[in-house]
Amino acid sequence: MQHLLASILGQANKDAAVAGLIMAFIAAYLVVLFIFTAIWVVAHWRIFTKAGQPGWAAIVPIYNVITLLRVVGLSPWWILFPLVLIIPLLGALAYIGWLIWIMHRLS
Repeated sequence: MQHLLASILGQANKDAAVAGLIMAFIAAYLVVLFIFTAIWVVAHWRIFTKAGQPGWAAIVPIYNVITLLRVVGLSPWWILFPLVLIIPLLGALAYIGWLIWIMHRLS
């Protein structure tokens, strides 16, 4: 009986260690994600401000893309272009090309 109890407690310790490790990875991922998101918001805020648009537009999900399209001189209807992502590989390549084209027009 003692052997069975010891093996159960040993397994519980291993499970707790694995759970702790997974939680540490998730926490580290969230910290990195927060840092990149903060950098993204600050960069877009500055781009919008320099272009004469309101800086708060950088934190509004779809409106920020519409504002970016206006800054680069495109119609807001271009926001529908990523719908091409429905086509698996071609859509991903087209989306990357679209992003590069917009950033090129921005510079």
